[in-house]
Amino acid sequence: MTQQLRRPDDSPEIRVYSDIKAIAESWDQLALRQKVAPFLAPGWYEIWNRAFGEGDELKIFTLSRGGELSAVVPLRTHRGTFRSPTNWHTPGFDVLSEDEAAARELLETVLELKPSLLDLRSVSGRGRVSAVIPELTTAYGLGASRVIWRSPIVHTEGDWDQYERGLSQNLLKDIGRRKRRLEESGKVEHEVSNGGARLEELLTEGFAVEASGWKGRKGTAIASHPRTIGFYSELARWA
Repeated sequence: MTQQLRRPDDSPEIRVYSDIKAIAESWDQLALRQKVAPFLAPGWYEIWNRAFGEGDELKIFTLSRGGELSAVVPLRTHRGTFRSPTNWHTPGFDVLSEDEAAARELLETVLELKPSLLDLRSVSGRGRVSAVIPELTTAYGLGASRVIWRSPIVHTEGDWDQYERGLSQNLLKDIGRRKRRLEESGKVEHEVSNGGARLEELLTEGFAVEASGWKGRKGTAIASHPRTIGFYSELARWA
C-alpha cells in the first residue's frame, strides 16, 4: 500500500509505503550513493522488523526529487505514536538522505501528521537527525534529546602499522602477555571468513562461543532467545 501526501505536480514528492519491497531498489541505490552503514539499508530494516516489530505497523516515509529518491525514514506506528525501528541490537539510526534539506523536509512532513509521540532512538550524534532536530525542536515544541549510551569506536583509517603506533606501550605489552597466556593452551590462529563458505557452521560455532561464558549463564547470549538467534542468523545471510 502506498499513500501520497502531496499532489503529483508538487516538488519534491512525498509518499508513505507500507511495504519495504516496494521501495527497496531505490532505497538501496540511495544508500550506495551516500555510502552509509548497512543498518540504514532496507535489508536491515526488513530483517529487524520480522524479528522485533511485532504489534506495530511499519511505515516508510520517502521524499523524491525529479522522480529520484532523495530521503527515506522508516517508522513504527501504533495508536498515534511514531517510533524508530530500533532496540539494543541497533548500532545506529538516522534519516537516509542526499542532504540536510531533504531530511528536514521529510521529518517536517512526519510532524505535520501530529503524532502523539515521536521517539527516535540510537540516533548518531553526527547524522542528519542530529543536524536538523534543534531547529525542529523550536518550531514544533519537541522535547529535549538525551544521551542513552555512547558506543566504543575503533577508528581503522590507514594500515595496521599506523594503527599500532597509536596504541600505548602498556596496552601493547598487555596484548603480548595475553597472547602468550593463550598460546600455553595450544596453537593460536586467526581466520577471517566473508561468509561465502561454511556460513551456517561458523555461525553455530560463533554463537556457541558467545554463550560459553557469563552471557550464557545470565541468559543474555544471542543463542539464549529464538528472536535474537534468528535475527543475527538472517542478518549474516543477507550481509
